[in-house]
Amino acid sequence: MASNFYRYLPINEKDSLWQVCCTTLGNRAISPGTQYPPEIGSHPREYQPVGSDGRVLHEFQIVYITEGFGSYRNKARTFPIIPGTMFFVIPDVWHWYTCDISTGWHEHWVGFKGPYPNHLLHSGIINSEHPVLNVGVHSELIHLFQDVFDIGLRQPPGFQSKLAGSVIKLIATAFSFEQQITQGSDVEKLVQEYRAIIDDRIYENIDMNAIVQALGVSYSRMRKVFKEYTGHSPHQYYLEMKINKAKELLLTKNSTIKQVAIDLSFENQYYFSRLFKKKTGLSPSQWKSTFR
Repeated sequence: MASNFYRYLPINEKDSLWQVCCTTLGNRAISPGTQYPPEIGSHPREYQPVGSDGRVLHEFQIVYITEGFGSYRNKARTFPIIPGTMFFVIPDVWHWYTCDISTGWHEHWVGFKGPYPNHLLHSGIINSEHPVLNVGVHSELIHLFQDVFDIGLRQPPGFQSKLAGSVIKLIATAFSFEQQITQGSDVEKLVQEYRAIIDDRIYENIDMNAIVQALGVSYSRMRKVFKEYTGHSPHQYYLEMKINKAKELLLTKNSTIKQVAIDLSFENQYYFSRLFKKKTGLSPSQWKSTFR
């Protein structure tokens, strides 16, 4: 794949049904001493700056900087850009960004629009006033961009539907990395310690409060940070892990539903069966017959 390229992509009426449509993508390494943006006249008029600097686009864009330094401006403030920064361009909002001429930078970008990103903006997940994320430089994010580039450059049949999934995954992964950084190492350590205890004692009927107290925090504190970090309460996570283990045990030779319930310390077989179906949509016997 070429190191410097960009594409503007066609969208048809059927593509819009996927809730996300990709409009443009590109990858560019700007060398130190290079005026930014380069090749400005080669882009469509709606992507060019108005006047000496600044522009307003009618779509979202994500720009990921993996090398070099620069700045991003909106009407509220100027944000410093360092390696590992990702920022959003918000539709119909004035902005400008540029690399430091002494360092240049390496930028990866993808433009998109549709009801799904609009929902992320209106729900506050994408923050129009603070559109800059500190996500770090990660090979996973770079590979996700490469997947987008590969699809967008080849444009196989149905490529917009493939790009829709890739763009959603890219956004979700970026926010995951940003959350890990902003929540800090102490919170991550606490969550990982709890997970390790649950994994080690998955066959037991454990006392949740006792475990949390052993970690030196209150249950209310643990519940708050754990749910922010994982999306589950500590108790929900415990049950999810038990059900995941039950799925494995049910597929072993000569396993019975009653024995799996006993092995995992469920109150009784009937409670286990009800919970299993609630979590998976299948009864334990249906799971066995479907996947064994």
